[in-house]
Amino acid sequence: MRYITSAVAVATLLAGQLSAAEATIEANTVLEITKRVADWQIKTFPEHVKYRAVATEIQNQLTKKKEDPTFKMKEYHKRFTKNWHDLDWHNGALYAGMNQWRKIAGEPKYMDWLKMIGKRNEWKLHKRPYHAGDHAVGQFYLSLYEDTKDKAMLEPTQKHFDWIMENPKTGSLVWGKDTDSHNRWGWCDALFMAPPVWARLAEVTGEKKYLDFMHQE
Repeated sequence: MRYITSAVAVATLLAGQLSAAEATIEANTVLEITKRVADWQIKTFPEHVKYRAVATEIQNQLTKKKEDPTFKMKEYHKRFTKNWHDLDWHNGALYAGMNQWRKIAGEPKYMDWLKMIGKRNEWKLHKRPYHAGDHAVGQFYLSLYEDTKDKAMLEPTQKHFDWIMENPKTGSLVWGKDTDSHNRWGWCDALFMAPPVWARLAEVTGEKKYLDFMHQE
């Protein structure tokens, strides 16, 4: 039986609290736990705002607002009072994980769930045309396209990226309000969100220009 080492168990082992024998778990156990997590994510998705982990400062603001409806929250913190948009980067990270899970789960419901998300958003990227966070959902779109060859999953992303290449941002990547740091990949998380979409688009279309743009950026 193949064993997979638990990262949490390793951390505890390093702290001297577990023996090496106790720090391993069976692969089937990992699958069972992952399935439970994936099913919970799908079940709670319609009201995921209720289960969101937030920083202490934001939680304090939410508590004050609940206690006093007249309390004025910081503008950014208002986003935490409702569900993230389907196409927000927070959910994009969830979809990336769910997309990997559906490949090994052996159950069609996970792929069906991702298709539902894509269809109800017309397979479009999010509203900020250049922002890497709004491109993250393209990861699962193009992965599904690879498996289904349904062009509806491909064309909006390809059209969007063609437009970016025709209208590129060339300003500084230095972080700030008056630079192109948000329009380009000026922060570390952007490297998770956007480049995988450009790379997969190059792969599924056979057009090297998308890979070249990715390397350029």
